[in-house]
Amino acid sequence: MIRSPLTRIMGLIALLEETKLSKEEIDYCYQSILDSAHELDDVIHKIVKKI
Repeated sequence: MIRSPLTRIMGLIALLEETKLSKEEIDYCYQSILDSAHELDDVIHKIVKKI
């Protein structure tokens, strides 16, 4: 559950670092990173509430 958004974030950052992308592709990657970060935050919040 935690691994999915974290893996997406890491993969997108690697893509941004290693590839020449168009402005639209870069914008898409940043939005996807933000979406995955929010998903990861939700998962962590749920875990913390259970403790």
